Amino acid sequence: MDTSFYVASHLLGYLAWRQGAGDTWVSSEELGKSINTHSVVVRRVVSMLRSKGLIVTRRGAQGGCQLARPARSISLADAFEAVMPPDASLINFGASDDSECPVGRHIEAVLKEVVAESEAVFRKKLKQTSIEEFSDRVVQRLTLEVACTSKAKRRSTDV
Repeated sequence: MDTSFYVASHLLGYLAWRQGAGDTWVSSEELGKSINTHSVVVRRVVSMLRSKGLIVTRRGAQGGCQLARPARSISLADAFEAVMPPDASLINFGASDDSECPVGRHIEAVLKEVVAESEAVFRKKLKQTSIEEFSDRVVQRLTLEVACTSKAKRRSTDV
């Protein structure tokens, strides 16, 4: 599995955070810096999200990206489906085992059943998690990190 889902989630979460702060358009340069990946990857994912109606883009000095609809109405499943092929599996299976071994001949089939069940749970959780919730959870961790860092700095200056 490639990093497209991670990049899409980061991009949508970042846009939700910025729009929650009152910013409307976020430049692709800012998104690239935030995601810390090659601009080609960012542009490719932006294009996929735009084609699925999750974001809108605008060219020019005042351009950039923004969510196409409220973050609470976009799910992580929407992001996953926008960037991954419909039949994408979380596990890549190698060539079929045409082994002479009676056990080996059935390993792949049983493993695929287990993986399919696990993926159903995974996809259900993605569908239940909005970009708003995802972004809020990230901001909560950021806030906690800042608070802990500030507290540690105050302690080190008290010594």
